[in-house]
Amino acid sequence: MPAPIRVLYLTTRGLRSSSSQPLWLCVRRFSADGFRCQVALREEPDSERTRGRVASMGVELHRVQMSRSRLWPFGGRRATLRRLARIVRDQRIDLVHAFQAKAAPFAVALTRATGVRHVVQLRGAYPRRSLYARLLLHRANVVLAPSESLLRLYEEMVGRAARPGQRRAILPPAIDVEGFRKLKGSLDVRSELGMAPGQPLVGLLGPLSPASNHRLALEVARRVHAERPEARFLFLGRPAGAGALERFSADRARMGLRDVCMVAGPRPSSAPYAAAMDLLLHTSAREAHPGCFNKAMAFAKPIVASRVPGQQEAVEHGATGLLCSPGDAVEMATAVSSLLDSPDLRRLMGGAGKRRVQRLYSSDRSLPILETLYREVARPGAS
Repeated sequence: MPAPIRVLYLTTRGLRSSSSQPLWLCVRRFSADGFRCQVALREEPDSERTRGRVASMGVELHRVQMSRSRLWPFGGRRATLRRLARIVRDQRIDLVHAFQAKAAPFAVALTRATGVRHVVQLRGAYPRRSLYARLLLHRANVVLAPSESLLRLYEEMVGRAARPGQRRAILPPAIDVEGFRKLKGSLDVRSELGMAPGQPLVGLLGPLSPASNHRLALEVARRVHAERPEARFLFLGRPAGAGALERFSADRARMGLRDVCMVAGPRPSSAPYAAAMDLLLHTSAREAHPGCFNKAMAFAKPIVASRVPGQQEAVEHGATGLLCSPGDAVEMATAVSSLLDSPDLRRLMGGAGKRRVQRLYSSDRSLPILETLYREVARPGAS
């Protein structure tokens, strides 16, 4: 009987980050299938609940200094690389999976130092070739893209600089649809927010960060509120970086939206809030297929997003939501208002979105693809 495949995941996010949920979905699934999974992640305070969840999966954690703010990890990160190399050797790791592109330089360096093969997962697009080069993506063994358009963009940006024999594949973002729906629980979100039954609620799920473009979201809210004074906007997510919440609050007050735009902050689960909102608004144009899309579709909610690579494949314009020009507050506000004005259209689009996420983005579909890839890359030639 062959020995179990040992996978080391590298993530520049913390355990409690909502963007880490796909990682734990992989770890839970593959641990149950006999893989030996370990996770190296940046240092941050832990909660008892999180430690208990990790321990129940039998996963070993390695706390290392992997900065999210630096694209190049060397220099001051040489100690991190030495520690990771020691983990790979001591734990006999067969495969390293860099779960974000910013972890790719660590994976490439580990291959150089130890010979272990690695996989790099792209989450979004970068506007310049130099960024792909600084992340060493052209030197990756395997590159996974969330959509065909993101893969084409990667190939255009990297071109002939890619290492010979580099493997590339499309891996749609995954969600455990029924598992997420069960997390809805009995929480009455609208009562918690002090909202009347039937009052329009637009949800924005994700961290408050420059990438999420909260100023565009506030401008959309201001325009919608001018036509629909009863509409409310809920921002659900952790402030990303020092001063993020203060900047958001200042912009909200300046635009006179203190009572219109509510901040719920991080919660154990976003499921009750995804279920309570009427639609999802996503103003970031940098993410290819954010996890909040799958969450919204799981609860049959239409999506208003940007017409950019990745998002235009995740959201079927006119069928599961509406796509707008990136950064266009007028167009986005019009799209939001049109959906708020038509409950029948919201139900129609939401139902189509739910069928779409079950058909294309369910973990039952995506994770077997990744498992096959793991086996082929970690032990090439094995039966």
